[in-house]
Amino acid sequence: MESPITVMTYNLRDRGKGSRERESAQDAWLADHLPTILTAQEFWDPTGRHGDDLVADLADRLGMCGFAVPSPNSNCHLGLLWQPEQAELISFEAIKWNFWHGVGVGTFRVGGRTLRVVVAHLAPTSPPQRFMEAYNLAKLADTPGVPTIIGADFNNVGELDPEPDIGEWGPNQRARRREWSADPAAPTKVDRRPMLLLSQAGVHDAATVLQADWYPTADLAVGSGVRFDGIRVNGEAAGLLWRHRVYDSPELRELSDHLPVAVTLAV
Repeated sequence: MESPITVMTYNLRDRGKGSRERESAQDAWLADHLPTILTAQEFWDPTGRHGDDLVADLADRLGMCGFAVPSPNSNCHLGLLWQPEQAELISFEAIKWNFWHGVGVGTFRVGGRTLRVVVAHLAPTSPPQRFMEAYNLAKLADTPGVPTIIGADFNNVGELDPEPDIGEWGPNQRARRREWSADPAAPTKVDRRPMLLLSQAGVHDAATVLQADWYPTADLAVGSGVRFDGIRVNGEAAGLLWRHRVYDSPELRELSDHLPVAVTLAV
């Protein structure tokens, strides 16, 4: 195969708000599983620095470079980090419009190929907001000739995922996740429209492309969990996919309420 690279997405659960001991354990795990490019969510920073110091600190600890992506509506910011020896940054843009947590877009030169990598974290509370954000993500992935990879906490189950046990969710969680219906007698179903929109727009679930087994990444203590975290790719990137993996261990379940997800691509 051509030279492999790894893109990982990982929701760090309020990094900057928790204990230094937990963050040091996250650092050690990431150092042992260091991806070429990391899309990370939930750098907690209410200071007005928008996660800049937290992302810089993590990048320094891992020997990576990184940019923070400020959230316009939350203290949970995003980070895009990369290994400069493997990926040469061409450009970076932090986008605020129409995204609850913002979006970061990096263009890289990797192995003689140009790649776009997007870090995202869709809105936590509003199905209509997530649907609009999915529409805008689809536009960002409409890059003919340029492989585009989106690493995100989508806060949404995939269109082919099993139906979660909504009965184990509290009323607030159900309202945030359910497909709305004006019929009070209609069965309560989880809203899948954002992920369906992405798939129909040609932004494919990497796990589905590679026929990987379903595996939960969040709400791990509730029923069978849900798969909110993942990596989506446009058609150009889909042809480069080689492997998909959800990392899981007792240690990882202590370090965050989300599990890291990674894909390997042949570039």
